[in-house]
Amino acid sequence: MAAPIWYIKANNGNLPDTSAESDPLPDQAVKDLAGLFGTQEWANLWQIFNRHTRPFSRYEGDMLPEHILEIIDRVGGHLDYLVIATPYHDVAGREWEDPAWPTLIDPYLVGFKKGVPYLFFLGRWSDTGVFPLVGEMIADTVGYLKANKGKLAGFGHNPYWHFCDPSHPDSNMFGPNTCFRDAGNKLQRFVDDLVAHFEAGTLFPFLRGSSDRTLTVIK
Repeated sequence: MAAPIWYIKANNGNLPDTSAESDPLPDQAVKDLAGLFGTQEWANLWQIFNRHTRPFSRYEGDMLPEHILEIIDRVGGHLDYLVIATPYHDVAGREWEDPAWPTLIDPYLVGFKKGVPYLFFLGRWSDTGVFPLVGEMIADTVGYLKANKGKLAGFGHNPYWHFCDPSHPDSNMFGPNTCFRDAGNKLQRFVDDLVAHFEAGTLFPFLRGSSDRTLTVIK
């Protein structure tokens, strides 16, 4: 939530660049990372920002400092995925129809190992601790979603989507080819639920699928 725009490096090197595709099929990285928690709420949030796989070669943000390059070199071979997780909301915005938004700085480097149920925080660009300002960064992501919810109509009616949770009450919204029926409208309603849970203090249980999935949304 603090840094939802991801650039990915796969240890096996098999990572397609789908940034130029209008409607990419979910590749293995999308399936693995959108499926981290096995809930549709997390899968929807992750794909709102990362449906197009962005390899490290696409990264154009704050220059990678020397200590981050050293970490990538030393640990990259031991993890399945390395991720540069950024607060560059405007990157996702260009994929949603280009809303303007001030860009925050200072990404994270994180790593994942299949079968290990932990996220490895490996570094932060400023090297001044991992979590400064994280509350403000989360609030900025929620503010971005709230302000630009209408742009999610750009996802259209039936895009390819990674579906995680067959017990989800909306499971019938997915077709046989993992297409998200009426995605543009349903994602806007999903953001209403997400914002309501944020304001109620239940955002993270909501994303983990461990709270009531919907709240009364006052518009």
